[in-house]
Amino acid sequence: MLKGPFLDRTWMGQNPDYNSADIVMLGMPFDGTVSYRSGSRFAPEMLRLASWGLEEYSPEFDKDLNDVNYNDCGDLEFPLGNTQKSLDMIEENVTQIYADGKRVFGIGGEHLVTLPEFKGVYSKYKDIAVIHFDAHTDLRKEYLGEEMSHSAVMYHIGKIIGFENIKQIGIAQA
Repeated sequence: MLKGPFLDRTWMGQNPDYNSADIVMLGMPFDGTVSYRSGSRFAPEMLRLASWGLEEYSPEFDKDLNDVNYNDCGDLEFPLGNTQKSLDMIEENVTQIYADGKRVFGIGGEHLVTLPEFKGVYSKYKDIAVIHFDAHTDLRKEYLGEEMSHSAVMYHIGKIIGFENIKQIGIAQA
């Protein structure tokens, strides 16, 4: 018989019941279009593991993590090499979470996962703006011949909501 102890791979303090949760944490481990260094697909798992070293109580806010009613539903499993199907899976799941009356706390993955997550939110809320924190604008129409690229995510969002509804902070000046 195994004796453990075993490390839980879900975020600490979560409500294990999806149906009664207000917020759903969704791992989107995708890095299929990165141009510098792959590995961001491991972020959701690594963040969960690192969360076990956090304090659950914040004296600054006088709040406990257990005061937030969220469910960690785990990571989506993507078909390797199929960017469009991966993006469709994210959008479908985020749309369903909002249809269920919940909000999403998404953990990527590369920048491109923001596009289908945004589309899922947009399916519920049309009057929306985006605040984008990055060193790059991500406004390319394509990168290395690919329209669906981490470098084009804000361009695609801008086509949906209008570029005037995107505010960018931290963009590096050449």
